Amino acid sequence: MGSGFRALSLGNSTITGVYSPLSVRYNPSLILFSGKRISFEANYIMLPLDRRLGSAGISYDFKQDAAIGLGWINNTVHNLYARDGDGSELGEIRNSENMITFTFCKRFMEKLSVGLNVNYVQAYLYKLSTYAVGIDFGLDIILMKNKLELGFAYKNSGLTYSWNSSDIYEYGASVNEGFPELISMGISYRDSVFIPFMVLGALEKSEDLGYKIKLGLETAFLRILNLRCGYNGDKPSFGFSLTRKQGKYQFELGYTFILSPLELPSAHSFGLLVGF
Repeated sequence: MGSGFRALSLGNSTITGVYSPLSVRYNPSLILFSGKRISFEANYIMLPLDRRLGSAGISYDFKQDAAIGLGWINNTVHNLYARDGDGSELGEIRNSENMITFTFCKRFMEKLSVGLNVNYVQAYLYKLSTYAVGIDFGLDIILMKNKLELGFAYKNSGLTYSWNSSDIYEYGASVNEGFPELISMGISYRDSVFIPFMVLGALEKSEDLGYKIKLGLETAFLRILNLRCGYNGDKPSFGFSLTRKQGKYQFELGYTFILSPLELPSAHSFGLLVGF
């Protein structure tokens, strides 16, 4: 589903161009170009079928030469109940996942950043639990006087769940479930013609789903209102945010509307970004 209100509004095409703490889920090299010493971001997505997806992250910039980040993502499905053969309720089924991500990125030359994520994922399903550890790698380069940006990311390397149900079921089994490895290439271009704008594009290859093309467009009005739209390869999204600067602090509050590719209600995302 993605994370971060800007990335969601831009169709998850943000392999380049977006430098908030949650952008490391797309490319771990991006937080070095945020321009803020410390940034905090939180995002919450309301999905159909009683699903919830929340995320939060913080980043710290060491004099624009290196940066670290820490992120958390939680997804939960509510109102799942076990029943016996007669249909009688036996209790609620736990179904959730948590990911903790540590990010480090380093500047090489003036406009080249290379980053690494170390991801720890814990999953619960009924009476079963498992965990996995993996890494992401990314790089980002800015060209043409900060107008053109190119990025690359390789994600989910080594992430594999090992489920074992033999302690719960008579005929239980041990099963390995690997996360699909993702290879992404992105490009963004920003300029100003009457109003500032940025266009983004990304090509993503997944082991499970093949190739996807993702697109995004962002414009700004009066430096306080930002409008965005995107397409993530399956469905369009639309969003806006309001920005306010108070002393050394900058606040941005955002909303995203995500259409469903199936006959399901749409999703709604709410986010907050603070930097100083």
